[in-house]
Amino acid sequence: MLLSYQLNKTEEVKMRFFKCAVIFFLFFICGCGFLIGAGVGGGAGLAGYRFLEGKLEIEYIAPYEKVWQATNLALKDTGIHVEKIEKDAINATIKAKKADGKAVTIKIKNKATGMTIVSIRVGIFGDENASLIIKKAIDKRLGVRVKSGLK
Repeated sequence: MLLSYQLNKTEEVKMRFFKCAVIFFLFFICGCGFLIGAGVGGGAGLAGYRFLEGKLEIEYIAPYEKVWQATNLALKDTGIHVEKIEKDAINATIKAKKADGKAVTIKIKNKATGMTIVSIRVGIFGDENASLIIKKAIDKRLGVRVKSGLK
């Protein structure tokens, strides 16, 4: 019985290694597109995000206009008052204020690759939690489902 258990454990370790090797190989060959399609890290419509130097930067796989509309609706959903809007076919900037008076700046950039970059800064030095709340509201409006990872 003990020998049978050890063999199963060994097979399980080999299978995990094999799965990791396949994912690495596909990522190496196909780039990020494979991982996005597989649902790693985000979900449909979200390529990834990072908080750096006080800004939350999000990459959406969605048309610029759709992200623009979702962002405006998300600000309404979160009770953030829009004060100023600048928009053209490539870039948009929204200046707004939260109920507590903190300034919110959202920049949206149209990428030629079908991706849209959204940058969110809350306050002077950046507030990651407040930025994530706005991101989640945008995700909801875009229909993005966040996944916890591979299983």
